[in-house]
Amino acid sequence: MTIIRSRKNLEKCQASSHGGVAALHHINHFDFVSIRRLFERTGFEVICLESTFPIDLFLLFGDNYVGNDDVGRACHARRKNFELSLNAAGLNGLKRKLYKSFSELGLGREIVAFGRRKNVAVR
Repeated sequence: MTIIRSRKNLEKCQASSHGGVAALHHINHFDFVSIRRLFERTGFEVICLESTFPIDLFLLFGDNYVGNDDVGRACHARRKNFELSLNAAGLNGLKRKLYKSFSELGLGREIVAFGRRKNVAVR
């Protein structure tokens, strides 16, 4: 899933040369409001919404990976190193809080949604 904060942004992304949307690869596009609505309409309650690392931050850092596979692979490796380093230091909880904060700000590459069926007893 790809985070698109509004239909206007989706249209802008589709019109640009790069907006984080790869039409042939991304099948469904949700934002935090629409994924919550999907859960609720299908009988689920949202337990937690998080997002994954906002890879587009690298563009703001000056690492333009668009159309440059070498830079893209390097950014991906740095993102992986960041996550693995937090985990190795026993800071996975910090990573989860950070990614939850990203989701609250509408940032992140993908939505991670946890839910459960409504009216089901928890054992």
